[in-house]
Amino acid sequence: MLNKAGFHFAGESITGLVRKNNEDSFLITVPPERQSALAAVADGVGGHRHGEIASYISCRDLGRFFAYYPEEELLLPGGGERFLADAVSSINRRIFKINYSEFLPHPMSSTLVAVLFIPGSAVMLNVGDSRFYVIREDRVEQISTDHTLANDDEYAFLKKQNMPYASNTISRSIGSRYNLKMEIKRIPLRGGERFFICSDGVYRDLSDKKIATILSESGSPEETVNKIMRSVLVRGAHDNTTVVSVFPC
Repeated sequence: MLNKAGFHFAGESITGLVRKNNEDSFLITVPPERQSALAAVADGVGGHRHGEIASYISCRDLGRFFAYYPEEELLLPGGGERFLADAVSSINRRIFKINYSEFLPHPMSSTLVAVLFIPGSAVMLNVGDSRFYVIREDRVEQISTDHTLANDDEYAFLKKQNMPYASNTISRSIGSRYNLKMEIKRIPLRGGERFFICSDGVYRDLSDKKIATILSESGSPEETVNKIMRSVLVRGAHDNTTVVSVFPC
């Protein structure tokens, strides 16, 4: 998919070989008349009911916000950050209210990594443990932070008190709290970078080195997606797996 933003996008989502349902969703929106483009991956939080609905709402509504958001505001200083924060805050409150109104014993929620590509920059918003990578000169850098109990300062007391906890448990997710703490970063585009967004089903089975090798050796984002999925399946595809690959034109 191409537009004036200067990037080529491809994405895919599979259930995998173990799970019965696919709770992942992804978004690629590349309006041909715009200089901006948006991609996202959402992963319904395991063990919660209707995680696939939460991830679907997150991607669907984010795409709708983007479609009606004036591009001139996106291109203002801080405009990309404001757009992502406002859109995701609204989506979070919507899902939270659904949980509250239906009194769900296991409220639905989702991770979300959304990346807005605008001239000169990529602006990322992250909640949860889906990931955003950039590949530069065959080296991979994880831009997003995994929001798990092991990495979240809010839960440092668990370590200090030697309380039992699962270190990979999600500490932030869309819909779990009315006031959502989000990670937002802007990175400059240097030219030649390749970008990769994925759910945890990818990096549970593939190392960062393997991901970087595939992206570096692929001739297109479609080839990247095909190679990633094939590699995950060969290793057992233990979870839902979703990827979005982004190459410069």
